[in-house]
Amino acid sequence: MDATELERKINQQQTLLTMYEESLTLEDDPRRRLKLQDNIEEIKILILGYQTKLTQARPAAAPRHPRRDLLQPDSRLLVNVPYGLETELVGR
Repeated sequence: MDATELERKINQQQTLLTMYEESLTLEDDPRRRLKLQDNIEEIKILILGYQTKLTQARPAAAPRHPRRDLLQPDSRLLVNVPYGLETELVGR
């Protein structure tokens, strides 16, 4: 499964979870409340599993080694600065 598919499934399960939690607050029958609570726990476990797979899928898509030029910016050393460019220099 790719990341977009996992995100879609997580959103579907979260919508279902919200619906069950709202139904739980309105339900009076203890047997139905127990069943709703079981369903809520199953959905939470499912969401956690999808989120785990999603975090495992994302680093696999990212490059393992960042590019060298992104890590070290280009530094230039001006040794003999012509007169008049001192105002362009910042720092020590």
